[in-house]
Amino acid sequence: MNRTRASAFSLIELIVVLLIMGSVGSVIVACFMGGVRAYERARDFGRGETDAYLAFEVLERDLKNSVGVPGLPFKGAPSRMQFATVQVVPVAEFGDSVDVAVVRYWKNPGDGVVRSVTTLGDPVSDVSGGGELLLSGDVTMRLAFRSASEDGAVTPWTSAWQSTSNLPQQVRIQLSGGALGASALERTVLVPGQQE
Repeated sequence: MNRTRASAFSLIELIVVLLIMGSVGSVIVACFMGGVRAYERARDFGRGETDAYLAFEVLERDLKNSVGVPGLPFKGAPSRMQFATVQVVPVAEFGDSVDVAVVRYWKNPGDGVVRSVTTLGDPVSDVSGGGELLLSGDVTMRLAFRSASEDGAVTPWTSAWQSTSNLPQQVRIQLSGGALGASALERTVLVPGQQE
């Protein structure tokens, strides 16, 4: 009797092939998910960086429009500042109106960096609540202040500023943490409205 063997896979051969395909498939899925996580981190950092640059623009605009107002000192600390600034308010029928306002910036723990604007003459409350959220999340804001000395030499950076007679010549703003991760973004703003 002539027996011919049918060509087919044995159970062991099928199991080995399935194990190899499963291993290759898991490596492919792991690589794909790693790429997705890297993309999401980069996207979040990009979004955080964009928000930080927008915050820099608002801070810079307010500082460049700052003015000395008798009885209202420029106050600065490592994570907050208060000063008077000129605000241009659009009025529908009459064009633009120019008002002097008190602007406050502070780091609200857990919430982010907050900006509050109060028109001069309105009741002014302490820095505690209200305002608009400029940067959300666990972002750290560090401020430093500097002015020119009487002989024109630049003084060292200081972490606090309070003066009723003059404004700082420069304000250094550093933002870090939150969506920015370990990196820190910094900008130095020249304050043109310095008084003597």
